[in-house]
Amino acid sequence: MGLKQTTPDPWENIAAKFPVGSRVKGKVTSITDYGSFVQLLEGVEGLVHVSEMAWTKRVRHPSKILSAGDEVEVMVLDVDPPRSGFPWD
Repeated sequence: MGLKQTTPDPWENIAAKFPVGSRVKGKVTSITDYGSFVQLLEGVEGLVHVSEMAWTKRVRHPSKILSAGDEVEVMVLDVDPPRSGFPWD
């Protein structure tokens, strides 16, 4: 047994918790050249790609408009839960 087995899997039923098209609030956890990661729940993060950050201007780097720790509202465009890598998944 491991420690993580003593807590619920945050990815269980994730598509029902965050349906495509829903707007949710989260916290920016890190910024990369290609986008920023936003924590939706403990153990669940999503990527906001740099191309999805603005309608009217081209954002050259996410750090120009976001900082780690910022609270943001995002729209869920896709849900892709992690896979264990086992063939039966």
